[in-house]
Amino acid sequence: MEILVVIAISVVLSTIAIVYSNQGRNQVALSVDAAKVSQLILQAKQLAIATYNSNPGTPACGYGMYFNIPSSTYSLFIYSPPSARSGGFCPSLASATASTFDPANDVFEYSQQSWQVPVAEGLVLQDQTAGSGNPGSPSAVAVIFFPPNPQTLITNVDDDGAFSTTTAYVDIATADGSVVRNITITSAGQVSF
Repeated sequence: MEILVVIAISVVLSTIAIVYSNQGRNQVALSVDAAKVSQLILQAKQLAIATYNSNPGTPACGYGMYFNIPSSTYSLFIYSPPSARSGGFCPSLASATASTFDPANDVFEYSQQSWQVPVAEGLVLQDQTAGSGNPGSPSAVAVIFFPPNPQTLITNVDDDGAFSTTTAYVDIATADGSVVRNITITSAGQVSF
């Protein structure tokens, strides 16, 4: 009888340890990915301030981050709309804000290491409508830093690619949606998580 009690207690403790370690692993993975994404957003801002162009064939009108929510990937990109590539001039801030964001035509790879980076295994990028983070606040699809200030332009899931200067959020969540980590991007380009 004593052996059965010892085995039962061992099984219960082992189960608790396994569940706790999975939750801890998810928390660590969420924190690490939130830090990576935040760092890349800040790198895009820094590139816009420096007006550095790593791709001589593509005029860099700005730099930003694109979040592909369905595939749970994110990319640091060069913003170069067709008007800049055909005429060689970047649009003014007023015309950039009046236009819409088209990732198929406006985005170019900054580097292979920062292009279509998947979130960690077991995590997903989540739309605010599905998440529990900041209901009613838009999820960012793209954040673009337009030099020289840089001005922060944000496109959201719910506004059909139109640029705005409202605060937006990027949600990284566990696959089951039980734990969500929010990254906040303000119109001033401040990033927090």
